[in-house]
Amino acid sequence: MEDIKTINPGMLRGIVSVPPSKSVAHRAIIAAALSGEECVIENVVMSEDITATVGCMRALGAKCRVNTKSMTVSISGKKTYKVRNMITLDCFESGSTLRFLMPLALGRGVPVKFIGRGRLMKRPQAPYFNIFREKGIKFETGDDYIILDGQLKSGSYGVAGNVSSQFITGLLFALPLLDGDSEIVVSGECESKGYIDLTIDILSKFGIEIENYKYKLFRIKGGQKYKSCGDFKVEADYSQAAFFLVADAIGCNVE
Repeated sequence: MEDIKTINPGMLRGIVSVPPSKSVAHRAIIAAALSGEECVIENVVMSEDITATVGCMRALGAKCRVNTKSMTVSISGKKTYKVRNMITLDCFESGSTLRFLMPLALGRGVPVKFIGRGRLMKRPQAPYFNIFREKGIKFETGDDYIILDGQLKSGSYGVAGNVSSQFITGLLFALPLLDGDSEIVVSGECESKGYIDLTIDILSKFGIEIENYKYKLFRIKGGQKYKSCGDFKVEADYSQAAFFLVADAIGCNVE
């Protein structure tokens, strides 16, 4: 028989290093890569999701160097080659990578194939597909892929407020790069406002201006350019810190 080990209740004590925010890392890497300038993203844990985002930005033309020991991703510019054939972007199982990059991928003028693993490609993408139908963008879906073929154009985009904020974030990344002005009109109450705030805050650090009218309307001027903010440090994830903060508050000794 295996030894039976007893777990006795006790008070927590010690020092905890809170992991960095994956949500911030995704956004900062994308924004830095779009700037095409020197930038170092510090305090990055290279999870599979973040690895997917780095790989996709490389496929879209960014130069990214990863140093896992120093937990940094260095962005040093864009490749100069012209892409003529279909680009394949491997999102692994990362919903953030897929939804953040679908609108951006439509700015290249060539078909883009997104692939994924697990159940990623079965996750709902209806808000984007509705927009694509309205804007005349071709798309094809399969069990493990999505192919987009078309050009994103400036204009008005409608998004329901009760769906994931990732769809709004994806549009906020892409629309400033278009020639004309655009707007995102949100129907119903907007959920996950904190994540939209996070996106707008990071975009502002990289030189992109978004006008937010009480989460009902976002106005985006066209012709904007992403600019490097130099070194960017990813903050710790408050959601992961919460457990230890609560433990300390109820009498444990956790720093």
